[in-house]
Amino acid sequence: MGFLKWKDWAGGALNVFKETPASDIGEGLIRHEWQGDKYNVQQIGTTLKAEIMNNLQMGLNFLVDSNHTVVNSEDHYTVAIDGLKTTTSNSDGYELTENLHFSIKTTEENINGVSKLIINGDSYDLQKKEEGTVVELNQLDLKADKVYSVYFDGAGFIIDSSSLQATEKTAGIITLEQIKSEIENSFELKASIPGYEKRPNGIMEQWFLAQALSSNGEAGTIVNFPYPYENSVLDIRGGDGGSGAHSVGIRILSKTQCIVWGKLPGTTGYIDTTVRIFVKGY
Repeated sequence: MGFLKWKDWAGGALNVFKETPASDIGEGLIRHEWQGDKYNVQQIGTTLKAEIMNNLQMGLNFLVDSNHTVVNSEDHYTVAIDGLKTTTSNSDGYELTENLHFSIKTTEENINGVSKLIINGDSYDLQKKEEGTVVELNQLDLKADKVYSVYFDGAGFIIDSSSLQATEKTAGIITLEQIKSEIENSFELKASIPGYEKRPNGIMEQWFLAQALSSNGEAGTIVNFPYPYENSVLDIRGGDGGSGAHSVGIRILSKTQCIVWGKLPGTTGYIDTTVRIFVKGY
């Protein structure tokens, strides 16, 4: 994969064609009849000028495979791109211009503190940006069998941050593993601060903490919802809101109340415990 540098087809002698009617084929049709090489001092052989075609190619984002090696504690990602001018070949090819971009597919992750992109034998820094500053890639920033968009900044190649995993300082791809603890902690916080959320379709969710009292025994402890429902309770869930060692039970009583119990697992007696409650209704 690569570029093909266009040149304007200009010269004194060029192939020329003459338009003639082709009504024998169909109404309104014409044919181009070759007239041979005709001479003029200067003529252009195509209306698709080199400037148009070359600028068009520079806006493309094609994919090239890379080969990974480790050289002198540096990760080298080697690619071959036709049509690029290098120090060793293709003197008539494209110059590396700022914002020239393409994508590379990696075969191995980077395991060192310095990474290089080798293009047609020439070595360039392969880095990233953090808060507007160009910095080296961290170890394992690049993963195996992934595609990364890179662009030339005038000195080296920069990995587009949207191709990398997001960090506290940079935008990028966010994985479930990265936000798992944040999600879990948000539920803990949400449950500890009573509140509610009402959706446009009329469904209301609410969450709060309540006390299950052992003195109420098998009858359980009646708890009033902080925000009563007008029609019906659709779902209710409960969990231990304290040490996590207690077993809790919960049951809907009405549009405004529920009943809760607390036990120690493996026992028949009831205990005092905090119950975390989530309710959905309308």
